[in-house]
Amino acid sequence: MLRLNNISYAYPNGTQALSDVSLTVGQGVKCAVLGSNGAGKSSLFTLLLGLVRPQKGEYFLAGTSVGYSKKELQMLRQRVGIVFQDPEHQLFTSSVYDEVAFGLSNMGLPVSEVRERVAATLKQLQLEDLQHRPPHLLSYGQKKRVVIAAVIAMDPDVLVFDEPSSGLDPESAQMMTAILNDLHKKGKTLIVSTHSVDFAWSWAQQIILMKDGQVEADDSPEQILVNAELMSRCKLRQPVLVELFERLHPRLQTGNYPRSVEELSNLITTAL
Repeated sequence: MLRLNNISYAYPNGTQALSDVSLTVGQGVKCAVLGSNGAGKSSLFTLLLGLVRPQKGEYFLAGTSVGYSKKELQMLRQRVGIVFQDPEHQLFTSSVYDEVAFGLSNMGLPVSEVRERVAATLKQLQLEDLQHRPPHLLSYGQKKRVVIAAVIAMDPDVLVFDEPSSGLDPESAQMMTAILNDLHKKGKTLIVSTHSVDFAWSWAQQIILMKDGQVEADDSPEQILVNAELMSRCKLRQPVLVELFERLHPRLQTGNYPRSVEELSNLITTAL
């Protein structure tokens, strides 16, 4: 679905943001991007949306090279939607309804289709009761849901989330995970930047580990997150479930790492 070949990008002041980045994320994959602050995650995401143009390398979407003309960028942003970490950066209309309808109207869709899509999306994200409220009066978690609604209403093929659970209380974070899983069931390709190795371990199918603007590793969670030396080199820790399993492993009679608390609990119960 999405492929970068030897991408490099430097900011106007000369700071190297991305260096020779190559990666592939397949259709319908749940991908988590990990890395410490300054690793290049945000730079990668702005590039995926076409907000910056690489000085080297090529960006492919569904097998087609991405162009940077105004028309080509408009098409790219209809197929790749991004939800930034701070919802305030993406809210600018006077009501929740208008926020969700804005992008659809700019796509030139018929009024009837806009209304239909907005209604369905508001229902999906449990925002129907808030549709006439000004976004700036909502809670932080509600604002995040409004931004997500505005993005998914446009039905992009790829959805990019920058720290989606940042600043959320546990209940809102659970709702965010449920939204991601629902999108995955609908066949969407999901790319999520997160500092939570525990979330990445339990949720992702693919891990892209970044360090100093480069891809340090790109593989399954089992290949990357259990590698203590690799994680330490990238200033990250192993997931808690991995650490617990490795301490208990001699007694559990299995080599398969548990991906959830329930799986670990079942392994312990079986071993008793």
